[in-house]
Amino acid sequence: MLKKDSKKRHGIIVVATLILISFLFLTANIKFWKTPAFVESIIIAVVSPFQELVSKTINGTVRIWNNYIFLIDTQEENNQLKKEIGKLKFQNSALLEKFDNFKRLDKLIDFVNTSELNLIYADVVGFDSTGWAKMIMINKGLNNSVMKDMSVVTYNGLIGRIVQSTSKYSKVLLITDPRSSIDAVIQRTRDRGVVVGNNKGMLEMKYLSVDSDVKEGDIVISSGLGGIYQKGFLIGTVSKVYEKKTGLFRQVAITPSADISRTEELLVVVSPFDKPEIK
Repeated sequence: MLKKDSKKRHGIIVVATLILISFLFLTANIKFWKTPAFVESIIIAVVSPFQELVSKTINGTVRIWNNYIFLIDTQEENNQLKKEIGKLKFQNSALLEKFDNFKRLDKLIDFVNTSELNLIYADVVGFDSTGWAKMIMINKGLNNSVMKDMSVVTYNGLIGRIVQSTSKYSKVLLITDPRSSIDAVIQRTRDRGVVVGNNKGMLEMKYLSVDSDVKEGDIVISSGLGGIYQKGFLIGTVSKVYEKKTGLFRQVAITPSADISRTEELLVVVSPFDKPEIK
């Protein structure tokens, strides 16, 4: 092993010496000779391959280094652009949310301004999480004059009624809850019945006269009887009329006018006679 290493070192020294001598000869020739000599031709023939190899190695290294630096700069630029895109997406989403809120509030304000009711604005801050009851929590309570059995509405229909109030919060029983019942009227025919909730987020009208001319698309409103809901609140639209059966009553399915499951802002009816206002 030592002999092989020694031979390799000797070989490297010899090649390096030849290259150095060739370089010196070539330099001397450039300075003092006017025409290439035979020795110079040999030297050029010997040295040129080494020079070409060195030149290619240097150029290749430069290209690799430049490409590496370029890739690093490009990666940094891409990362910066991704951050900017993420920031713009967030800002766009926030603006869209504000615009949607503005549209909903604008409709509520229009409803308040055209209503003869004294209404208190409230935000939905919680939903029932058990699945057994259809209830929501709002951020207004006794401190805001919100009390049990007050009606809760939005600009497109009836939502429910207050069933419990604390100083700052209240629970609302939705009209889609099976425990909810509203004395109601088919607006076109003036036939009366009782609207109750079911477990499917829909409504049904019971105790409707078997002779009623009710049809799909008919509007259903509160009758004002029962002592809780004022007369004329929009409840929903008849979506299905069941076939007549033996008995005294017909049954119809009703789709709520208010998009109850997506309601985020609503109004509590304090009094039907005072000047409208949002508090």
